[in-house]
Amino acid sequence: MVLAPLGYRMTGIDLTPEMISQAKQLCARHRAAAAEFYVMDAEHLDFPDGYFDAVISRNLTWTLPHPAEAYKEWYRVLKTGGILLNYDAEYAKGFHKYDQAENLAHEKVTDDLVEECHNIYHMLSVSALDRPEWDLQVLDKIGFSEVEADRGAGDRLYAEKDQFYMPDRMFCIRAVK
Repeated sequence: MVLAPLGYRMTGIDLTPEMISQAKQLCARHRAAAAEFYVMDAEHLDFPDGYFDAVISRNLTWTLPHPAEAYKEWYRVLKTGGILLNYDAEYAKGFHKYDQAENLAHEKVTDDLVEECHNIYHMLSVSALDRPEWDLQVLDKIGFSEVEADRGAGDRLYAEKDQFYMPDRMFCIRAVK
């Protein structure tokens, strides 16, 4: 929704049809017509090499079973000079650090669902890694340049403790193909 008024054409993907349906409804409400949506796996993209000017991800990498594979795919589909922006956090580690009453984004989520998510976190290898340091090393090894992390991005994005607030510190990784 942020990029549509600026004239950008957007392509969104998600593994679940429900999220794609919600994204389409959101675009319709905000009159963001220049968007296409596909049910697709972020680790196995159905786009040709060098297709996108930018890849933007938010709160995804920490949920992936093979995040390094996703990074390779994102590199593959970027044009030369294309930019990767990945907003993420160490949510699994944060679960143990913070009073969950501070997590306003999950205020209406049932305790059973929170526990299910917590169990899933511990099954994912990325949950045990030190991030964003791990991400920076992987992106550099893949071949990205200008790889950097902004560890204070979440502080600026979520300056107010509104219904989306989470105490985990979101970072932004920027890398250029």
